[in-house]
Amino acid sequence: MFVGVKYGSNVSVIIIAGVTPKIASTLPTVASVVSDLCLRAGLTSGQIDATNLASITRTVRSLALSQVAATRTALELLMSAYFFEMVTSDKIYFRARGAAPVATIPYLELGAAKGEGSSEPLALKQANELELPSQIALTYCNVSDDYQTDTQYSDRLVSAASGTVSTVQMALGMTPAEAKAVVDTMLADQARSVVGTKIALLGDYCRLEPTDTVTVTGADGSTYRLRLVKKTDAYPLLEFEAVLDDASLLVYPGVTSEAYTPSVTVAAPAVTLMQLLDIPILQDADDDAGFYVAAKGDIEAFPGAAIFNSADAIEYTRRTIVASAAVFGTCTTTLGNWTGPRVFDEVNAVTVNVGLGTLSSSTRDALLNSLSTNAILIGSEILQFCTATLVSPGLYTLSGLLRGARGTEWAMSGHAASERAVLLRAAGLARVVLTNSELGLSRSYKGVTLGQALSSATAESFTDNAVGLKPFSPFDLRAARDGANNVTFTWQRRTRLDVRTTGPIGINVPLGEDAERYDIDIYASGAYSAVLRTIVAATTMANYSAADQTADGLTPGDALYARLYQHSTTVGRGYALEQSV
Repeated sequence: MFVGVKYGSNVSVIIIAGVTPKIASTLPTVASVVSDLCLRAGLTSGQIDATNLASITRTVRSLALSQVAATRTALELLMSAYFFEMVTSDKIYFRARGAAPVATIPYLELGAAKGEGSSEPLALKQANELELPSQIALTYCNVSDDYQTDTQYSDRLVSAASGTVSTVQMALGMTPAEAKAVVDTMLADQARSVVGTKIALLGDYCRLEPTDTVTVTGADGSTYRLRLVKKTDAYPLLEFEAVLDDASLLVYPGVTSEAYTPSVTVAAPAVTLMQLLDIPILQDADDDAGFYVAAKGDIEAFPGAAIFNSADAIEYTRRTIVASAAVFGTCTTTLGNWTGPRVFDEVNAVTVNVGLGTLSSSTRDALLNSLSTNAILIGSEILQFCTATLVSPGLYTLSGLLRGARGTEWAMSGHAASERAVLLRAAGLARVVLTNSELGLSRSYKGVTLGQALSSATAESFTDNAVGLKPFSPFDLRAARDGANNVTFTWQRRTRLDVRTTGPIGINVPLGEDAERYDIDIYASGAYSAVLRTIVAATTMANYSAADQTADGLTPGDALYARLYQHSTTVGRGYALEQSV
């Protein structure tokens, strides 16, 4: 059942063990809470009727039970504080107290019996006044004082048991005025209900049931408002136990001190914001069919998030956990194009808004010594920045840019405004590993704040094309021609994996693929519109004879236009090196 409560200025959070917290921008009504409790207990909507509770305007600020308990326990707590009752017939009905009488019963129809009737059809009996306390003390959670425990006392009654105080504890959040009204009503209702009676009717009144209010006429013409509390059906006779009822008792003003100043405002749980990143791998351990996800909260207090995906947007599977907040946002300016080699771009700068995140400057040496230092994704380009100049909280201008990292030189141009900006650091970043059969298929993804319901997150569609497995473009394509204009192509390959460039055991550039293969597409012109021939090579060298050039409609000795790809057995061609030689 309910195990915790949070409350803010306009937000109510009801936490239920085994059930996701319920968050509402307005406080829930009694009718909605009762319905939710019944549905979570396994009842169906057709088995309950709480529509009558709509007349109760006082909302449920919070409800907390400290241990697992039956749903009935929570319902009885609500019934005692909000003054409604429950009865079972064709379904379970919840009815608010104070309703208009459903029937008027004349005196002559009372006292039905088999054989000789009773001497008094309407015998009013008063219970022992010693059982009635002179005062009730109600202990509750004071929402006006950061949910500290508070006690409100009812007005005193003059009774035979003078000085007696009955204590009542309620795990409900109320304002002092609401608690005072409740405790006053409880005592007055007990005093009113001390007078009861039994009435016997014929089966014509079979429609009556406990919780109903009726008007009964006495022998002298006096009328009594009674609330039926028990029914005994011995057709054709019906016996009802009833107590006196007074609807005016339910509207006590609750006059008490409200001099409380809250010192704490409990914010609503963070909503997870996420970025799904199909980008080159950032470390060798991530060489798989998968992608990265960056996640953070919309507020600073972020406990982490679970990432789920689904093929049908119905059944979701948890894929990974993001334990801390990432730093990401959007660009507020457009990053300029860069056509130079991989050297520092001191011409362009870009301003990014990372919200609650922070960025810091570094040195050129640190950037050159590690590809992970100040690495940031702008659009589809991975770059590194030396200087992060704070413009305003969360807003930074990045300069001293080392462009086109991890094979993303193809994305150094064509940037646009409002592109994503994601700091590629370990904190806040996780890997979602998929199988090859899932590549290229659209899936629904949800980032769910830890402790929240799966339904609290909005699904995003995403397709993983395994960019992390896509080979980088080769470089340094050359064409050597002999006297007959036969061409020998040579080039250098690159790798997606970590490279060792120094040390006692020498340089090592791992292949990173199951097998070495390259494709060279030959074009007729620099328009690169139609492929004349594809040359496949297993090493960083390939031949293109003069005869083949002639057969392709080219003049041997003229410039050749080529696109060179390294090939992956999993995802096919990598990024192209486009060059004339």
